[in-house]
Amino acid sequence: MSLFLMTEHINAMNTLFSQLTSLSYKIESQKRAELLLQSLPDSYDQLIINLTNNLLTDCLAFDDVAAAVLEEENRHKNKEDRQASSQQVEALTVMRGRSIERGPSGSHNHGRSKAKSKKNFKCHNCGKKGHLKKDCWSLKNSDPQGNVASTSNDGATLCCEAATTTKSRKRFSDVWIIDSGATYHMTSRREWFHHYEPILGGSVYSCNDHALKVIGIGTIMLKMYDGMLVRTIQEVRHVEGLKKNLLSLGRFDDLDCEIKVKKGIMKISRGALVLMKGEKVAVNLYLLMGETLQEGEASVASSCSSERSAMIWH
Repeated sequence: MSLFLMTEHINAMNTLFSQLTSLSYKIESQKRAELLLQSLPDSYDQLIINLTNNLLTDCLAFDDVAAAVLEEENRHKNKEDRQASSQQVEALTVMRGRSIERGPSGSHNHGRSKAKSKKNFKCHNCGKKGHLKKDCWSLKNSDPQGNVASTSNDGATLCCEAATTTKSRKRFSDVWIIDSGATYHMTSRREWFHHYEPILGGSVYSCNDHALKVIGIGTIMLKMYDGMLVRTIQEVRHVEGLKKNLLSLGRFDDLDCEIKVKKGIMKISRGALVLMKGEKVAVNLYLLMGETLQEGEASVASSCSSERSAMIWH
């Protein structure tokens, strides 16, 4: 989308919201912001992550998100203009190199001149020398569907999505974030608990110091990255209104787990055993390489891999 088309897109959404309001169906600012984020193309994934990375509750406002979207679109346009200018400079340099090498007599050094002139050129796609962006192999071999969102994963519960290398996009409400700032393992998804006990009292605080009630505690089962290992996490807090699912690095450290990060992969280990992995999707943001098992799924997983059964963490 160009800047003009993005402005049209936002105006169209505002018109739709106004029509719904006239029909006595009012959509709050937070909900409007989520719908706007959901409607953005893949090129806005980083913006979505930046806007929602530190938000645990309803902190988004439609006007703020719309302004950020227009600013990001303008940044994209400026970047494209710079790349186009850079490619023009590269093309002129190649032509100049040919003229110098060929000389006034038009000698037959064209092939060698072209190879020599490209030797020190830097590709603006992969950053490597020796070729131009238009010749970059990574563009030719890239999967055009690598970051296409599946419609089955889109929804209105939380429309803030994170791009992952699994060639799909998931909502933050469906994945686990490995968080160094979380005091406990926490989620608002009651249906994920296998053993559950309601509790009274207790709260956690979000980014804007808003208190969220802890209404229960229980056990959750996670299927790991290899599709076989199942981990059982105990003493998970059920927090009402929490918009993300958080695994506490502090709790793992209390259990003498070793935490290592290398090349965008976080490994949480105990001794020689790797207990779980996380994948870096943004600065200081790691998502669990695994998924939550609900009760029926967990029974099947346990019967299929009794020898590689769950390790219980408190």
